[in-house]
Amino acid sequence: MGEIYRVPNTNEVTSVDIRYEQLISNLNPTTKNIIIGTDSHFDYLKVEQHKHTSDLLNNFITTGRIPIITQATPVTATSSTLMDNIYVNYKNNMDQILTGVLSSDISDHFPVLFFMENSPNLRILIKTRLLDEKKMYQINRSLHSVN
Repeated sequence: MGEIYRVPNTNEVTSVDIRYEQLISNLNPTTKNIIIGTDSHFDYLKVEQHKHTSDLLNNFITTGRIPIITQATPVTATSSTLMDNIYVNYKNNMDQILTGVLSSDISDHFPVLFFMENSPNLRILIKTRLLDEKKMYQINRSLHSVN
C-alpha cells in the first residue's frame, strides 16, 4: 500500500513520464494486493480531452492497476474533478472491494474510502461524533489558539 502525490502546477510531462511511470513500473507485477492511493492533479473527468491525463491512466492500466474511485472528489459550486484515486491490481477479487467518496467540507478534497473484504460476513462499522453548537464553538476556539 502506498501513496503518490503530485504537487499542483508541477511539470505534467515529468510527472507522468518520469515519476509515475518509473514508480509504477518498479512495482512487482506478481504481487497480489498492491494498493496505490493518489492525488495526481490529473482530472479523469477530462481523460478524453487531456493527453497527460490519458497517458497517466494508460500507465496504470498497462501495468495491471485499475482506478476504483469513479466520483468527483473536489467539488465546488462551479467545478468538480476526479483527481484523487485508489488503484488496485487486476488480480484482486473486485467483488470484495467497496469504495466511495465521503461528502465533507473538512477539506478542499473529499475523502475517498476503500474497503477490501477478507470474509463474506465482514460488516463495516463507521463511527461518527455528534457535533452541536457548543462542541463546534470549542473546536473553533481551540483552532484559533494555535499559532
